Amino acid sequence: MMNTEDKEALNEFTRGLLFCIGVIGVLITIVLITGRWGEEPIQSTQVVGEYKGCEIVQWYHPSLAEYKYFLYCNND
Repeated sequence: MMNTEDKEALNEFTRGLLFCIGVIGVLITIVLITGRWGEEPIQSTQVVGEYKGCEIVQWYHPSLAEYKYFLYCNND
């Protein structure tokens, strides 16, 4: 059987737990609304120059900050 002191401790613990869950829920909601977890492009390419009739293409992955360059020559 629980005495009065145990019941008060359980109530305080329950309120604290619900408060923490509420704060975490609000933070997750804010992050979702601001689009932090929105879809980012998987990869992006951009022509940054030309070399001997070929295009210099920059490829990058936004979440990795990884950049690579290659030549694209249209032989049509």
